[in-house]
Amino acid sequence: MRGGRRLRHRLCGGVHKAPNIERLACYCPDMDQPSSLVVCRAGHTAHYPAALETAANTGTDLAFCIACDCQRVHMVVLYSGERPRVVASGDVDLYARFEATEWPERVHTDEAGAFFYREMEPLGLALFLEEERRDHRPG
Repeated sequence: MRGGRRLRHRLCGGVHKAPNIERLACYCPDMDQPSSLVVCRAGHTAHYPAALETAANTGTDLAFCIACDCQRVHMVVLYSGERPRVVASGDVDLYARFEATEWPERVHTDEAGAFFYREMEPLGLALFLEEERRDHRPG
């Protein structure tokens, strides 16, 4: 293989290209640095641990809710190999509905504190969004 061997990084579990076995360089995101995402039309940015992207890239679909400066709550999903995206926005009711799901809760802890997120079950997002649309229909 040109450019070095591929080795499993002991911190993130990803397989990365290294110039040689003595000097393993990890090209994954710095797991202690936050990632960011523009969450609303006003351009407000929300921050979350980059380690969540690493976890999602192992094949686990993740979701979390986060507030922005518009006083709105945004539900963000991370799928393996994709960029994070906002799938729903609302008020505190959205957060309450998210917390009421039976999806397994996880906590990432670093020097910035604890960050709560959930592992999505297969088809969980589709069912959640369908209920969200049904509950907010006029009528």
